[in-house]
Amino acid sequence: MSEYVQQQMTAYPIRADVSITHHPANVSDDIVTALEPAPPNARAALRLFAEAQGEMYRRLALRADATKAAWAAAPVSRRPDNRGNIRGETVVHNGVLTQFHGGEAEIQTVDRANFARTIENLDHRTAAIRAVGAGLEGQVTAAITDQSLTVPVAQEIRAHLKSLNPVAARTFLSQEIGRGDRRTITAVLTAPSYLSGFEDNVLSELREEAARMFAPEAHAQLGAILKLLDRLAQSRDLFEAEYRKFLAPLPEVPKVKLKRAIRELAN
Repeated sequence: MSEYVQQQMTAYPIRADVSITHHPANVSDDIVTALEPAPPNARAALRLFAEAQGEMYRRLALRADATKAAWAAAPVSRRPDNRGNIRGETVVHNGVLTQFHGGEAEIQTVDRANFARTIENLDHRTAAIRAVGAGLEGQVTAAITDQSLTVPVAQEIRAHLKSLNPVAARTFLSQEIGRGDRRTITAVLTAPSYLSGFEDNVLSELREEAARMFAPEAHAQLGAILKLLDRLAQSRDLFEAEYRKFLAPLPEVPKVKLKRAIRELAN
């Protein structure tokens, strides 16, 4: 287990009532392997991810605690039995017979503020992770580019490539990358695809190949950050879906007092 995962498991104990999707430790090993030993600028993305995931996990855990407190404060006549079966006082909500504890409206008021604050924080952290990725993208571009290449030489290289059949041209470029030839790959990647005769998808493959050759660490870190952003987006989508249910219109029901639970939920 990596140091990162150990830290997150300690900071956020696993709970059965909160989806593991939101846990900061729920991230693939290849991402942690690429970013945990990385320089501070790239490693910051892992910290930002942990903060974003941790906030969602903590928010849902507090929400679950407030709901438990509400059921504990509710009259016995409103509580489900020990198997979760509905009994006693109920209301019809959205056409469904529903049991209520009486703290729904008070919890929902805090939910609205918590949701808005969490989404704002997620936006900030996601933007910061993207900025780290943009910095690494710049490092990769600089590493695969020959700044000394002149326009006439670049034109000659592209003309030579267009004179070859596509398979031979592609093979030639892979060989040049393997030889450490930045000049040839720069001539191709810094011009529109039609000037060299390659399709856009082939140019993307060539850029990846050159990045692995000339900037292996930055390329691996950038790939990890892109995966991190995808992982965070999935978690956020689920979080928003869960909160949309929390914020749905409520039935009118008798209330219970939840001062302590509401104070903790609002933290």
